[in-house]
Amino acid sequence: MFAQGYEKHVRFLAVLFQLIVFPQWVSPSFLTHSII
Repeated sequence: MFAQGYEKHVRFLAVLFQLIVFPQWVSPSFLTHSII
């Protein structure tokens, strides 16, 4: 029971991380590639 809830929590954090951190990491490199 606990492991199931923990897995769901980790998955939620992973999605949150991708939504917040990943775009900020992608957009600068994407901008430099489009400029070059």
